[in-house]
Amino acid sequence: MDWPTGDGQRIVVYLRPRHLALPVVLELLATADTRAVCVIPGAAPEFIAKHANDKIAIHPQAVALGPLLDSADAMIGYAGTGTLSEALLKGIPQLMIPATMEQYLGARRVEEMGAGIMIDARHNPTDMREALSRLMGEPSYKQQAKTFAQRHAAFCTEQAAAKAADQILEQLGKGDKR
Repeated sequence: MDWPTGDGQRIVVYLRPRHLALPVVLELLATADTRAVCVIPGAAPEFIAKHANDKIAIHPQAVALGPLLDSADAMIGYAGTGTLSEALLKGIPQLMIPATMEQYLGARRVEEMGAGIMIDARHNPTDMREALSRLMGEPSYKQQAKTFAQRHAAFCTEQAAAKAADQILEQLGKGDKR
């Protein structure tokens, strides 16, 4: 997947079509000095035609985020566990717009460690622009995300998933013996 051409920092966006902040995020990206790859699973062709341009690429299906995050400067998302973790493990600071309690708790933790900024979906475009500007302009966010990535460099998602599956199967096996 290629980044839109031109100058400007590269931002990965992962939001759902019905997320309250999506229109504001797209408006912000259209006027900012950035390039964005927006992953919006389920986005309709009309939506893509309306919002995609030379600075914003929109993909209507899930994609492998790893290669995108390898060359990204920041991520905007709803702080889903998978995307939040993957961005942190790549050392990418995040602008997080949670929609559920679980997402809020994860975003709050990332904000507490200094690797991102959490904002409410109901904030106006000016607030969101200021938050993104802080995230991209203050080196401490990138540094804290990089520190997290370095601290967890040995972490392997596939091994963690296999270990969790083994533990579940082990517990299920113990239940059969009773």
